[in-house]
Amino acid sequence: MVIRRAAPGHLPLLLPLVESFYAEDGHTLDVLSVRRALRPLLQDDRFGVVYLIEAMGQISGYAVVTWEWSVKRSGRDALLDEIFVEEPTSGLGGRAIEEIADDLKARSIPRIHLETEASNHRARAFYRDHGFESDDSIWMSRPL
Repeated sequence: MVIRRAAPGHLPLLLPLVESFYAEDGHTLDVLSVRRALRPLLQDDRFGVVYLIEAMGQISGYAVVTWEWSVKRSGRDALLDEIFVEEPTSGLGGRAIEEIADDLKARSIPRIHLETEASNHRARAFYRDHGFESDDSIWMSRPL
């Protein structure tokens, strides 16, 4: 397995993977919005990183990590916004998380967060197996 930073030219390769992820997770796909959100992440690391996950010479998945800032947590942290592998039982997802964690440590980022749906017990068990812990925080959002 190889994990590497995606570049602007990878957008056409990423879109089918994003489409598969959204279909699997039950999210509505707005291709224009996804393109708009990915473009700055593919340009440089200002807002985060898009990783390509490759196995046997084929792109088999992707992960999106964005930067967040918290006064309470003393500065910059990372958010694992999306991760998808085409074959979820292949072990690629877990290995990708470990390589992403190593990359973030090398960037001096002390912590990575993620969000899961309350009903997605399988995902939370997977993330717990890879060192993530639940806390008492409840994410809330407000459309603007």
